[in-house]
Amino acid sequence: MAAASPKLPLSDEERTKLSDTLRCIVHHANHPDSEKSWFAFTEERKRYRQQFGYPDTRPSRAWHEV
Repeated sequence: MAAASPKLPLSDEERTKLSDTLRCIVHHANHPDSEKSWFAFTEERKRYRQQFGYPDTRPSRAWHEV
């Protein structure tokens, strides 16, 4: 049985920074010599969300608001 992932009470701003940071981590895994930082991926995330939106399964409320 898989362990439950921890739930963190993140604000919308923290979630967007986390999303940008994860994009940066993947980028650096593929391009180890890159000097990009997490904020270099903000526009990419915004374009992606504008084009594809959020998944239908995305909760409308955070887990700590339930």
